[in-house]
Amino acid sequence: MGAAADGTVLELEHGTYRTGDAEDAHRRSHREGWEFFLPKLADRLARAD
Repeated sequence: MGAAADGTVLELEHGTYRTGDAEDAHRRSHREGWEFFLPKLADRLARAD
């Protein structure tokens, strides 16, 4: 993992999901959230350089 010029490091970790409908819904929700958030984060970081 790399660090930003100022030494900042972002580490993401996610555990496994259990089986079942509720867990499937959580998995989809989390994925949708990350797919929304990560491009915004990447854009912000690219503009900070």
